[in-house]
Amino acid sequence: LPNVAREFNRYVDEARGAADAEAVSAVELTEVQKLLLIARLKSSTGLKTIRLSTRVDPDILGGLVIRVGDKLIDGSVTTQLAQMKEQLKRAKVI
Repeated sequence: LPNVAREFNRYVDEARGAADAEAVSAVELTEVQKLLLIARLKSSTGLKTIRLSTRVDPDILGGLVIRVGDKLIDGSVTTQLAQMKEQLKRAKVI
């Protein structure tokens, strides 16, 4: 029954143009930053309503990791550094 309720709520959200989003940052986001992020997410997804939750994870060093529904946007400094390291390895610089 919980799975049925979850799917029903997902369909209702889809019909209303709403979604839950989570933003993970290295430091606490200000209210202004949260409002700007919601506006940017609405614009990029075409959704009318974004219910944003936030979480702090100092391990990402900086930037944001955002999940909207099943979409993940990883703009963390940790991920960017890992990608740079991989590129340097492929170029045989390190």
